[in-house]
Amino acid sequence: DEQRAAFSRDQDARTRELDTRAREFEHRARDLEAKRLDLDVRAAQLSTQEAALASLRTNLDGATRERNELVAKLNQAQQVAGQLRQELESSRTELANLKGALDRALAQASDAGAQNTSAAQELVAAKSTLAEFQARIAELEQITAQDRQKLEQAADVIEHLRSGGGESSAELAKARAHIETLSRELSDCRTKLEETRRDLSVLEQTEQRSRELAQQLAAELKEARSFGGGITEVARTRKNRLQRAKLMLREQSEKLRVAGEALRTRFDQCEQVLAQRQDLLSAREVINAAQRRIEKTKARGRAAATLMYACMTLLILGGIAWIVSGQVWPGYFSARSAIGADSRNRTLSQAELAEWQTFHQSLLDDPRFHEAAADRFNKRGLTTLGTAPQVAKFLKESASAEFNEPGEMKLEVRAEGADRAERLADTLTGALISFSNASRQRRVDGAVTVLRQTPAAGGSAIDSTRLQMAGVLMGGSSILAAFGGVLVWRKLATAKSTFEQTAMLDAILDEQRWQPPTK
Repeated sequence: DEQRAAFSRDQDARTRELDTRAREFEHRARDLEAKRLDLDVRAAQLSTQEAALASLRTNLDGATRERNELVAKLNQAQQVAGQLRQELESSRTELANLKGALDRALAQASDAGAQNTSAAQELVAAKSTLAEFQARIAELEQITAQDRQKLEQAADVIEHLRSGGGESSAELAKARAHIETLSRELSDCRTKLEETRRDLSVLEQTEQRSRELAQQLAAELKEARSFGGGITEVARTRKNRLQRAKLMLREQSEKLRVAGEALRTRFDQCEQVLAQRQDLLSAREVINAAQRRIEKTKARGRAAATLMYACMTLLILGGIAWIVSGQVWPGYFSARSAIGADSRNRTLSQAELAEWQTFHQSLLDDPRFHEAAADRFNKRGLTTLGTAPQVAKFLKESASAEFNEPGEMKLEVRAEGADRAERLADTLTGALISFSNASRQRRVDGAVTVLRQTPAAGGSAIDSTRLQMAGVLMGGSSILAAFGGVLVWRKLATAKSTFEQTAMLDAILDEQRWQPPTK
């Protein structure tokens, strides 16, 4: 009966232990389910971020296409500007040639009495030169119209960038470079217009001299007519030549006047183009402000993301450190149990209870009990307590007993880890009950020792070993993570700087390649 009772109690103790472990497994299963849900939420967030990344890539492709279009337009504008410069140089050369031809015509016309035939030929050549000059002026007007169209396209591009709010810093930088290039071309155009104005003044002076020559020829013709009927054949021929020269000079003056008006019209058109420079400067300020806003927004986003990543990293490192320290350095736990005296059929007297207490007090120092306990520890797989001296040392250093009430003994076992503490307490309690009941017949009290409280460990450790080691692990891992983050950031910053310098150098080389030669 006693063995069955002891076996039943052992079975009950094991059943309770299994129930406790089942509850722990259920708790761990709930924790794992919560972690799985957290991972599902993170997976959904990653999917959202991937979709946002795909959208950003699409926007980047669009921005790249627009940038290529801007580059093509800029190249066309540079080509047109080069052609315009060449045309202006050609016009200036032709004006100089025309000026020389007119001077020669005036010099020869002043000596009309002796060289009227040569003067007529020179005037015919000047007429042909004026016709060519008018054709060149028409071509210049056409080039001016094309230049104005290119400027309008550049203004449309600037307006597009202004309405878009600066979606890409690369587009803004390219547009700013485009604006600076157009500004330089407008400055060159103003210089060429000043030169054209001076050429126009020279043409007006030439026209004035032509009018004076016409008046002089008219006076000579009037003087020739005053001779009346005595005009000879030579005088009549000279008169006809002078009339033709006068007619040619009048036609030349008219053409010079038309050319001067055309140059004035072109000058006004170029002034209108130069008036758009202020609009270009305003657009440049708007682009710079948009770029500054974009940089501030990006800086705030990067700071918030860095702070969030740092907090998440610290939380993850802290959780990992706590779990690892719990497995490696769980700390010391205290497991408590209680046994008591039971007579089953009668009430024990105070003397019997005192005898029971005296026996169990001496039992902790009894070598025979140490041998029995060592055998029980070996059977439970606790080989570190497999000998009597080891059990005696364990009872002296890591176990204690209290007798607060008559007929009751409370045991406390301290060990590293809650599971180990409960297992040691359960084995020691079972050994006490078994040894006490085996020697019951030799005792005066004859009481049966029963289990009053199942061995159970507390929920928290009795020392701070786990917390200290978790702090050490978290600090070390945080330092390593910070070092790795700084190393990665420096590599990325170096790569970004190298890429930006390469892109800037490519842009500079491209501008030098397309820059037209200067005088």
